[in-house]
Amino acid sequence: MPRHSAGRPASAVLRRVLVALLVTSLIALAWLAFRGYQVRGALLEARAGLTQAVSGAGSGRIDAFVLAQQQASADVRTARGAVQDPLWRLAAAVPLAGRSFATVRDSTAVVGQVVDEVLPPLLEGATDLQEGQLLADGQVDLPLLAALAEDVQTSEAAARDAERAATAISERYLPPPVADARGDLVSQVQQLADGLTTGREALALAPAMLGADGPRRYFLAVHNNAEVRGTGGLVGAYAVVRAERGRLSLDRVGTNGDFETAPAPVVDLGPEFSARYDSEFARSYWSAAVLTPDWPSAAQIMAGLWRQQGGGQLDGVLGVDPVAMADILAVTGPAQVGGRSIGTQNVVDFVMRDEYALFADENLERKRVLADLAEGVYTKVSAGGYSAPAMLSALGRAGGSGHLQVWSAQPAEQAVLAPLRASGALPGEPGSYLHVVSNNAAGNKADYYVRRRVSYVRTAPGEATATVELTNTVDAQAVPPIVIGRLDEPAFPVEPGQTRQLVSVYVGAGQQVRRMFVDGVEASADLGTERGHGVGTVLVEIRPSRPTVITAEVTDPGGLLTYRQQPLVVDDELALEVPYVVD
Repeated sequence: MPRHSAGRPASAVLRRVLVALLVTSLIALAWLAFRGYQVRGALLEARAGLTQAVSGAGSGRIDAFVLAQQQASADVRTARGAVQDPLWRLAAAVPLAGRSFATVRDSTAVVGQVVDEVLPPLLEGATDLQEGQLLADGQVDLPLLAALAEDVQTSEAAARDAERAATAISERYLPPPVADARGDLVSQVQQLADGLTTGREALALAPAMLGADGPRRYFLAVHNNAEVRGTGGLVGAYAVVRAERGRLSLDRVGTNGDFETAPAPVVDLGPEFSARYDSEFARSYWSAAVLTPDWPSAAQIMAGLWRQQGGGQLDGVLGVDPVAMADILAVTGPAQVGGRSIGTQNVVDFVMRDEYALFADENLERKRVLADLAEGVYTKVSAGGYSAPAMLSALGRAGGSGHLQVWSAQPAEQAVLAPLRASGALPGEPGSYLHVVSNNAAGNKADYYVRRRVSYVRTAPGEATATVELTNTVDAQAVPPIVIGRLDEPAFPVEPGQTRQLVSVYVGAGQQVRRMFVDGVEASADLGTERGHGVGTVLVEIRPSRPTVITAEVTDPGGLLTYRQQPLVVDDELALEVPYVVD
């Protein structure tokens, strides 16, 4: 009996100890859960603030940049306070089970690094740009550009440090939500660093390309995407721009009525290009020079054609279309063209739709208006008086979407430009890749009304199917004949508004387009390569009454698909059933 009575108090003590431990553990877990909730919210807010800050700097909204940076700094302080909590540090030290806590701690450090080290130089550069005059009365402030380049380089170096720190965070033993958050952070920091690298490289090229080391002459091709071409649209107007020590001037402005056909090819672009395009005289005709989606090839042809007709040597060729003009006019305000105010809201519709009704029987006058528009936009840009960060952001957006394209005749400069989207170069690299390219084959302006839906599915290891659905939205009763007329004179009945395109499907370098079908029937496709990319082309009729469906059976190496968007009036609707990025 004494032994039993002595054991009961010991048992009670043990129970109280266990209960105390349990309660303490529950409190600790609850506190960690609260801290986890706190740090998660703070990090999400901080990362959103980073995006807003960079956007504010790029668009010239310095007040938005400062506000977003301040909020991101406050969120980082909250997150740091949570992960420096003694309980959090203790949990992070637990082998295996503590990996999630350690990952959140390290992620907080990375976000803090971006806020503290990447953003301040950007703010300084954006503020200097906002307070200075990057471009006024045709003169670019080259020292201001050089100072901006230094600020961007400083931010880039800090971003690369943050990228290395983010990728060094171990992925092992992480539950899916934490692993996904880590992956998102790595991706965001990499994108930021890559964007800063692109900006730094572009800024490094700018002084020389603006004539700091001697005068430069550039051909500016103005595309009209209403008659679609591989690089975007038919060249309807042009300007020759001179740059000397940062001062810009127009040597000449004209329409495609000035263009002359060369008696022989003006440049050697290799056997692949010849096999694909010589039947269309692409190296001799201005209208065919832009059949290729590879801007460096098209630009070299145009430079050769210009030289052939006595225009002189060019240092580069730029391409711009109404979509890019809309981005630019959003910053400068509208241009006055023939008594009309053309701005960001109406420039696309004016060039590709409205002027065909206004000048239905005056083709030369219509072309002249396009040239006047190009001159008007140039005048607005060169005059200055707008937000320089906003203009750089607009140009970056246009270049990043292919609506502004740049080629330099200087090999060293072109080597830097080539990897950038603004170069318009087919990448010529292996990997999973898809690029759908339309070329007008009817000689009309109906492509303003054509929409594309693109799908992609992997059907077996190494195999995939790309499908392009083309829809013709034109109301044939509401447009003038020049829009829907058929210069190709088809030998078969056509619906009112029916048009024709050559549609090409490009895949990665080393891959193949094996077969193509139109509306379920195998087509006689032109299969080949361009810059190493497999490509297949079919000629199709596009009726207003029903969609036209093109299917291509292709080889595919797997992995992340890169989709390149052809610069069109409206981007493609995508239904890609694989992981992808848009280039």
